[in-house]
Amino acid sequence: MSIELKIKAVSELAEQLKTRLESLQTAFSELQESLLREEKSTAGDKHETGRAMTQLELEKLGKQLKSCQLELESYQKIDYHLPKNKVQTGALVIHSKGNFLIGIAGSKLNCGVMPVSVSAPLVQSMINLSAGDSFPFQGQSDSIKAIF
Repeated sequence: MSIELKIKAVSELAEQLKTRLESLQTAFSELQESLLREEKSTAGDKHETGRAMTQLELEKLGKQLKSCQLELESYQKIDYHLPKNKVQTGALVIHSKGNFLIGIAGSKLNCGVMPVSVSAPLVQSMINLSAGDSFPFQGQSDSIKAIF
């Protein structure tokens, strides 16, 4: 485990966020086009129900899109490239139960690293600890193997 793993994890997380954002943008655009096509239709009550459902879905996607944009902005504000010697935002923590990239939460990355929020309970129990430190979490003793 090394700095190379951190570089790979940071790159994969950026790609994961960008892919999700692009997917949401595409779905949002397609739904907007669908809504415009429905405006031109005159099918009575069915038309109104379909339009209302499309509008609700558009609002839901809009919220997801905004959330994803905020996550990407948060990601861009974190300095993952500076080496860390304590558990803090931007650190890669090699832990007895897995590898964690501290910053924003995401799906497990292909390189085996799990991106987690600094507000996650596990991270809160490790915050400001150093490599080699042990700490209690959920009634068990855990340890930090390394920090990058």
